[in-house]
Amino acid sequence: MVEKGKIVLLLLILLSATIIGYVSTTRFEGLTTQKYEISVVDALNRSVVINKPPSRIVSTAPSITELLFALGLGNNVVGVTDYCDWPPQVLELREEGKIESIGGYWNPNVEKIVNLNPDLVFVSAGIESHLQLVEQLESLNLTVVVLYPGKSISEIYKNIRLIAKITNRYENGEELIRIITNKIESIFAKTRECGNKPSVLFVLWLNPVYTCGNETYLSEIIHLAGGRNLFEDLTGWPTVSVEEVVRRKPDVILIAASMMPQSPEKILEDLKNDPSWNSTPAVKNNKVFFLIGQGENIFLRPSIRIADAVELLAAILHPEIFGGITVPTVIGDNYVNYLPSNTSITHAP
Repeated sequence: MVEKGKIVLLLLILLSATIIGYVSTTRFEGLTTQKYEISVVDALNRSVVINKPPSRIVSTAPSITELLFALGLGNNVVGVTDYCDWPPQVLELREEGKIESIGGYWNPNVEKIVNLNPDLVFVSAGIESHLQLVEQLESLNLTVVVLYPGKSISEIYKNIRLIAKITNRYENGEELIRIITNKIESIFAKTRECGNKPSVLFVLWLNPVYTCGNETYLSEIIHLAGGRNLFEDLTGWPTVSVEEVVRRKPDVILIAASMMPQSPEKILEDLKNDPSWNSTPAVKNNKVFFLIGQGENIFLRPSIRIADAVELLAAILHPEIFGGITVPTVIGDNYVNYLPSNTSITHAP
């Protein structure tokens, strides 16, 4: 009777070991295939079912790539655009051949995406060419999830939660949101008390002047940093005249300069020599700042580093409440050096 009991116990132990072995061998980056079926509603209100852990992910936008890596999914990413360059690990993996290019941001290559045999492709609802990809890729039996365009900080949080749910990283997603929120709130707690709210013109293109209006994440950044969007009475991404800019008298001008045909130094020289531009308080008082490289990307990519953008702009607008920090005219890859916290948000712990 005792021997029979031992045999039963031994069988139970072996069975347990077999089950544990099965779960461990089906893991991928902390995910398990055991009863894996997740249903989500994406940004286009489509119901998408994910029936296995996505081990091969394609990103069609730099902002999406940053979110994926921030959630610890870097080793699952097999395809990105030519413009995806953050975090630095993205470039390292591309050099090692572990991540392939799928083409441009505006014109991702369908054939290249298909050849990567992805489990999941993330696209943005804000780009028309991305929306055209959905039907094409789904007709080829690929799973596509459309993320929110990031018109607001709340949409960035929606994207984090959507990706985290799909990849079974809920806790990572909530922790990442907490980190971003805490950083933004700590800055806003200081800037909201400032009586002076400098007017800010954010320039995406100079000729003609292309800027941001209300209902954009850039306008939110300006508000949280303790400024006032010069064109907050407009909506979206308007084109405005130089005459209207001069009439409104911007206190501070930020120029996204990476794609400009001239260098920041030449642009500044031209502004100072222009009878219209040089009449603005921003040009008169040397409050024109140029964003290039990663210094530009933290503003233009609706992703985790939006908190860095709030902090950097707050330091520009209100140096007096951040220990008199001095921000240079041209802000590039070393932008972290000018953050009062001297710390950039990169990923969830």
